[in-house]
Amino acid sequence: MKQTILGAICLSLAASIWGGMYVVSKYVLDFVPPLTLVWLRFIIAFVVLYMILKTTKRKQKTTIQINKKDWLLFAWIGFIGYFVSITCQFVGTKLFGRQYQYYPLIGKDVYSKASIKTLVKSYFGGSFSEAVSFMVKENSLSIEDLETLVQQIKKGKK
Repeated sequence: MKQTILGAICLSLAASIWGGMYVVSKYVLDFVPPLTLVWLRFIIAFVVLYMILKTTKRKQKTTIQINKKDWLLFAWIGFIGYFVSITCQFVGTKLFGRQYQYYPLIGKDVYSKASIKTLVKSYFGGSFSEAVSFMVKENSLSIEDLETLVQQIKKGKK
């Protein structure tokens, strides 16, 4: 029973730290550079885990042998899984700061074509000549504009 409660507490603590890291990092990065923050977290984690290891070792009165090959594997996993991923996250957080970044899912040219086609279809029955005629009647198009359009149409057909 005691182990179950301790396990639940440890899992809750890990989830809280992991979940709150991104929120806290957004504010801390206003004062501390990303790489410095990664190294500080790495050092704090090392000290805490080392103390837990020593305490457990004293209570159980056993020694655990870790081979040199295992230490290299631990270092590699720590570098890729922790250092690189967290550094990328912190640098990304620092770049965008406290703002939301929105970007279009389609390009401007695709949107423009679709919008114009929808406009012509909805208001002019799908006839581009009706749309041009309307703009001429409303004095939105001049003779020079029409001549430019005719030149573009002629170039497009060649």
